[in-house]
Order: sequence, then structure tokens, then C-alpha cells
Amino acid sequence: MKAFLRSSLMTASGLLFSLSPLPAKITCAHPPAEILLLRHACRLSCDNDATPLDTKGQDQAQELIKRLGDRDLQAIFITYKLRTEQTASPLADYKKLVPIKAGFKNASQGNDTDSNIETAEKLVKEICSGNYSRRAVLYVGHSDTLDDVLRELDPSFPYKTPPCGEGWIIEFNVPNPTPKGLPASGITCEKPVGAERNCCSGHATRAAEQ
Repeated sequence: MKAFLRSSLMTASGLLFSLSPLPAKITCAHPPAEILLLRHACRLSCDNDATPLDTKGQDQAQELIKRLGDRDLQAIFITYKLRTEQTASPLADYKKLVPIKAGFKNASQGNDTDSNIETAEKLVKEICSGNYSRRAVLYVGHSDTLDDVLRELDPSFPYKTPPCGEGWIIEFNVPNPTPKGLPASGITCEKPVGAERNCCSGHATRAAEQ
């Protein structure tokens, strides 16, 4: 009975960020060893879409070297926003990689990119192309673009948008690959001064802010 209740609670809490171990149906033709999906680090402002990282965000970016520096990264993808570039920069420098800009927005917003990866579908197709076989790929994005990428990989999987600086890892060297939380950051974002809400918190549903 306890096992049944525990299983039921896990199913009902599928939107929790610490993703429940439900079987996922990941679609990736020629997967890398790992796909890492990370929401950008703490941002300075909730109101300015071109905002840089705040002090804690800069610390989170540096912390990625400790959190992910031992991963066998072959590629890092970012968006056209400064905060994803600043998040990825210390780790990219450490791994001697040049981040690739995947500049897609939601379809209703149009595209803004300097590459041919302007949709989540194209990003997933590139990641699953076989070009990164047996190595790891990192995508640093926003709440909505992480949503888009995860739904391309598995449209049915329940999840919660992670706080800034957190994300998922999908390992393909195990049966039934399932998204699970990345090694946690030791730094928590604070609500920007003057903001009515903390736009870097996690969300139970697709967020209006990214």
C-alpha cells in the first residue's frame, strides 16, 4: 500500500523540478552520450530582455566549471540573448569551445539568429545527427526555449521549468533515457531590486518570462 501511494504521489508530482522517474520516450536518432539542458544564470533585471547576469549569475557561470567541467563536452549551444552567452562563457573558455548560437524564438515572435538553427526542431535534429556521438552537448537557453527543446525530444514528458542556473541531463548510455536534474548549483538567485516577482524562480507551467 505504501509503495502504491508513493508511486501515485510521484506520478502526481511529475511537474516537480526534481523530475519523477517516469519512463520517458526520448526521440533522438543518433544521440550523443549526454544532452545537458541549462537555464541561463541569475539575471540583473526582469523587465529588460537584454539584461546581463547579476553578481550571483556571474558566480553561477563560474561555478559551471566545477559542476560540468568534467563532462566530455563537444559542443555548447546558446541563444541570441546576452545572458545565455555570459552563462556559457566561462565553461566554454575552460573547455576551449566556441558556443554555437541557436537563435530561435517562439514561432509567433519570429527568428533572430546568425546560424541555420532557428527552431527547436532543427537544434534537436543537429544534436541527434550523429555528429556528437559518444560525447556530451550542452544547450543554454530560457524557460520557453528549454520547453521547446524538451518537447521536441519527448512531447509527453511532465516537468517543471527550472530556476535560473539549473536544468536537466539526459544520459543515453542507459536503458530508457529519462531527463533528471543536473548537479545542483550552490547559488540561489534573488529577486531583482524593484521587481514584483523573481523571474528566475521555477514554474509549474510554461512561463511568461524567460
